[in-house]
Amino acid sequence: MPQPAPATGPAERPVEATILAFIAIFVGTALVSALGALASSGNADPWYVALNKAPGNPPGFVFGLVWPVLYILM
Repeated sequence: MPQPAPATGPAERPVEATILAFIAIFVGTALVSALGALASSGNADPWYVALNKAPGNPPGFVFGLVWPVLYILM
């Protein structure tokens, strides 16, 4: 009966490749975020401002404060 090949672990990556991948992902994410911020900057759409909102509707800046916390908790 033939012997199975010995199990090998995942291939080791050079540290430089890991660091380069991290930097590329970080820069790519920052660029996409900046483009999104530029596209959505400025005043809110007039139709949204004209909506009748609930009395408990928080001001817009609260979303930016709370969303990262909620996202991390997920």
